[in-house]
Amino acid sequence: MNKLFLSTSVLLCLSVIQLFAQQTPYNGTPTVIPGQIEAEDFDNGGEGVAFHDTDDTNEGGVYRTTGVDVEACGEGGYNVGWIAQDEWLEYTVNVLSSNAYNFYFRVASESAGGDFHVEFDGVDVTGVISFDSTGGWQTYVTISAENIALTEGQHVMRFYCNSSGFNINSIIIESALVSDPPEVIITSPLDNTTFSFGTAITITVAATDSDGTVSKVMFYADGELIGEDASVPYEIIWLPGVPENYDLIAEAMDNTNTKGVSKKIDITVLYPQYANSLIFSHAHGFYSEPFTLTISSESGSTAIKYTLDGSDPMTSSTAMSTAEPANISINPASTSGRGLTPGIVVRAVALSSGSQNSLRETKTYLFIDEVSNQAHPGSSWPDPGVNGQQWHYEMNQDVVNDANYSELIDDALLDIPSISLVTDLNNLFDPDSGIYVNAQYHGEEWERPTSIELLNPDGSEGFQINAGLRIRGGWSRHDEYPKHAFRLFFRERYGKAKLEYPLFEDEGVDEFKKLDLRTSQNYAWSNGSIWDNTMNRDVFSRDLQGQMGQPYTRSRYYHLYINGEYWGLYQSQERPEANFAESYFGGNDEEYDVVKVDIGDDFNLYDIEATDGTLDAWEDVWEATQTGFISNANYFQLEGKNPDGTINPFGRRLVDIDNLIEYMIIIFYTGNFDAPVTKFSGENNPNNFYAIYNREENDGFIFLAHDNEHTLHVDPESPGIGIEEDRVNIEYT
Repeated sequence: MNKLFLSTSVLLCLSVIQLFAQQTPYNGTPTVIPGQIEAEDFDNGGEGVAFHDTDDTNEGGVYRTTGVDVEACGEGGYNVGWIAQDEWLEYTVNVLSSNAYNFYFRVASESAGGDFHVEFDGVDVTGVISFDSTGGWQTYVTISAENIALTEGQHVMRFYCNSSGFNINSIIIESALVSDPPEVIITSPLDNTTFSFGTAITITVAATDSDGTVSKVMFYADGELIGEDASVPYEIIWLPGVPENYDLIAEAMDNTNTKGVSKKIDITVLYPQYANSLIFSHAHGFYSEPFTLTISSESGSTAIKYTLDGSDPMTSSTAMSTAEPANISINPASTSGRGLTPGIVVRAVALSSGSQNSLRETKTYLFIDEVSNQAHPGSSWPDPGVNGQQWHYEMNQDVVNDANYSELIDDALLDIPSISLVTDLNNLFDPDSGIYVNAQYHGEEWERPTSIELLNPDGSEGFQINAGLRIRGGWSRHDEYPKHAFRLFFRERYGKAKLEYPLFEDEGVDEFKKLDLRTSQNYAWSNGSIWDNTMNRDVFSRDLQGQMGQPYTRSRYYHLYINGEYWGLYQSQERPEANFAESYFGGNDEEYDVVKVDIGDDFNLYDIEATDGTLDAWEDVWEATQTGFISNANYFQLEGKNPDGTINPFGRRLVDIDNLIEYMIIIFYTGNFDAPVTKFSGENNPNNFYAIYNREENDGFIFLAHDNEHTLHVDPESPGIGIEEDRVNIEYT
């Protein structure tokens, strides 16, 4: 392979990384105030973002690879030196309470002393502070600024140098009000206690203050405030919203607003365990004739409660109840309790004297010969256009009635497995809370409960599991895209913490905490594309990465049904996040940093985020690219080697260069104009890649192909030019 090509490819990739700068705390989290700030631990982000230095060389040559001058300090650790006038350093801090604070600066100067001031969020809070020569560059003295008013919350603190000729080692910030924090202990519940979902939990705290009074105690579950109490005994009663593992802490505040925090208590909230279970006379799957489904229970119940519209039988107004055994007509022509869909979904639960005594169970029965005539189901299914979101129910009758295709449709629907998603239709289409019609929103607050079933046409065993459902994608979340992709989250709160099934046979693992259901959205019939619609562009790129011997994400194709309505051709995809890394590379998922692009709710952010771990190592890579790779020594440093290229047993490898080269070969070969930067924004924004880094190993970041729809164009496709796409000579090389 041409060495110049490889070298240029690497430089391209590394220069692309330079586009991804953002200001973040050096150690991953803001420094807590009151506390100590080491001068050399200024924020990540680079020149003009987290610091300003008059040259791009670290004169001390240690600790950081930026232009800030860091050297070994005579007091231990490091200090910032060679300071020039108008240089500055920024630190993201978290002030615990609004209060007056004293600042103590450890500074040294062999010459005429120095002048500096401190700003918070751009406001000078100290005024210019001056000191005289200390008699040596490593002869430190403490200079103070007292009774500085700060407000509670996160801020950016700037240390601004009004003169040249001094060193700064550290800054200690203490409360100007001398007060010991309250002592706080959670006395109930005990650590590692387990509760059944639906149980009200009493949380009790003992809080005392040696030099004041406790004004209130605040209670938190997973960082979210769940209650307060201002009188002894400090106690709340809390009803968890979902089954989950929770971290409980308590925080007491005294009369000077000084806070004390308890040790963390871990508790687990589980679904009730039922000895009883339902028995269905017919397995889920594919049927050609109507039948009567009988539902009974193993240990006997007084009633079976069920729905046929995807809603929860315990809470739905459409639920029907009958004495056990329940006999239910499974007839695709019937609209009793349901819309007219090709599949019939049954959700059922057993009752004893009116109370639930079995888990909710879901079964889907598909009638393939009804799919060709699929239309608007009626009933509670809404018309397209909710919140401007478009979608299509109807099968295209021009295709269905075409002699070339009409005899192939049923066979095609049985040629690959099907996945059935079953959920309350409001979870998808409610104007205020439905995820399909509010597709631009992200996060756990936009996750809804669903059942997922795998139905195999050959009759082999599939699965049914409850999970959390979200919308997947970036730009395709816009409402003009009729078909959205999905993400699945397997959690204890829904029943099981993992899906255990060999989705990819011997090709991959058989346990999953997350799974994507992606579909063709840009080049798709549903989006109006006629000639370019294909489902193999993305899978080809990812499979190619696997064939090259590199880590990759696997896929399989499925027909998707939502509450019995055919929704089109989809594909599963592994989510290349920390649990994926643990499954394939070993270790623990907490050891991994996973970096990706977040385009934001307004589709214009294009920011780099750590979906797992921190951005610390990524920022180190970025800072290395800022220094540049004119010399081999700089390049070898990125690989954790000595300046002459020999192995350094203590070196830190930041990038797996072989992986990076082969990742970029895929980009070049397929003419990808939407990754790792996107031509849709003039190559100015990152897009569509994952990078994984193990903080405990020394393997460097690896890059995984992701969302490669804009590839394999023989002819120009705006803004790209096809497989001749020039991804080397971009502006930032």
